[in-house]
Amino acid sequence: MTEKARTGIGGKLQVGNGASPEVFTDIAEIVSIDGPNLSLDEKDATTLDSGGGKQSIPGLIDYGSYDIELLFTKHATQTQLRGDSVARTERNYRVTRPTSPTTVETFRGYVSKWGQGMSPQDPMSAKVTLKINSAIAFA
Repeated sequence: MTEKARTGIGGKLQVGNGASPEVFTDIAEIVSIDGPNLSLDEKDATTLDSGGGKQSIPGLIDYGSYDIELLFTKHATQTQLRGDSVARTERNYRVTRPTSPTTVETFRGYVSKWGQGMSPQDPMSAKVTLKINSAIAFA
């Protein structure tokens, strides 16, 4: 029985301003947030006495990224994301998931991809990839 399943309605992505204490601002018109997609490098650790089977050990963590889709409205927070991609600006970000209780994921990262789309049938959109550059703090 699914008693605690939730949709993503109420979730948000926020960007920090770097001040102390840091203030986070909602990024406007988020449609979806996919991620994080962490992975570990696998290093071959096979020895001559491994019995003929390949063995490996975990290597470095790749914290992955978040893929964001938003409705492009040229809101100030969207303009900042696009500008940050060109300027290679690294910032603190926060993803809030409307679980019960709420899950908050805070990380340092940068905009590694920015793309826009337009068609006569759908709202204008933008797709953004935030590359995670730190361990994610889950609260």
